Amino acid sequence: MKSAYAPVLSPGDEVIGVVGVEAGAAFFTDLRDLTNVIAFILVPSYLVVAILGLLFYRQSRILDRAQEAVIHKETLATMGRMVANIAHDIRNPLSIINTSAERLRKKYKSEDEVFDYISEEVEGLNRILSGYLEFAGSQPVQMAPLSPQRVIRRCLMVLEPELAARKIELVERIPNEKILVRGNDKRIQQAVLNVLLNAMQAVEDGGSIGVALHRDSSGCVIEINDNGRGIPDKEIKEVVKPFYTNKADGSGLGLSIVKTIMEEHDGELEIDSEPGRGTKVKLVFPLTG
Repeated sequence: MKSAYAPVLSPGDEVIGVVGVEAGAAFFTDLRDLTNVIAFILVPSYLVVAILGLLFYRQSRILDRAQEAVIHKETLATMGRMVANIAHDIRNPLSIINTSAERLRKKYKSEDEVFDYISEEVEGLNRILSGYLEFAGSQPVQMAPLSPQRVIRRCLMVLEPELAARKIELVERIPNEKILVRGNDKRIQQAVLNVLLNAMQAVEDGGSIGVALHRDSSGCVIEINDNGRGIPDKEIKEVVKPFYTNKADGSGLGLSIVKTIMEEHDGELEIDSEPGRGTKVKLVFPLTG
């Protein structure tokens, strides 16, 4: 026999009685069997709860991504309408400016380079408008095998005068081996150029920008890093959203356009940054050979 006793207390904490419990040896065998049964029930229950929790978490993440995609799509649709109106309003004056410059050149039979500058700038603005219209629209782009080395060198050639003027050191690591990706030449060039322009805006005069190209298990990687001011952690996810900018004269479309271009090419945009130390941006494209 086993017995146990406990006092019964009054509201004034005085002992007014005793409760006694007695049990035979068979009780402990039953108690042990009951404990085993409870454990047998609880362990699968915990597993079921854990599985359900994981499923609910995954569903929640899927819903969050779907909501972000819907918001992104609505933002692009709104921007598409806005850009289309702006492009229409801007292209007409640009056409008039270009035509007027040509008429003035012929009228005065001038060979002054300023007329060439006007035409080149008008053409450049038209290209920018076309790029924004492509970004805002959903038209499929033409894809073909291309050399990323050629795209990178073309971008660096365009930026070479400003890099030299600001004494920005350019560190290139571009191999001569044949690397091919499937994509749109102009769109990839726009993505690389946008990232390089961001790097140039982030570094001080005399700073450094690195451009590298390599391939690994993830695909063809174009890596652009700088030793500029960097991006705070809380802004990393924000900088790829349309119209988000921390620059006084920024449009907030640079990295958003890059993200859209990478999605068009089934690629990935990766940003790693540390305030005061610089930023590293990776453009990862699937390989074609």
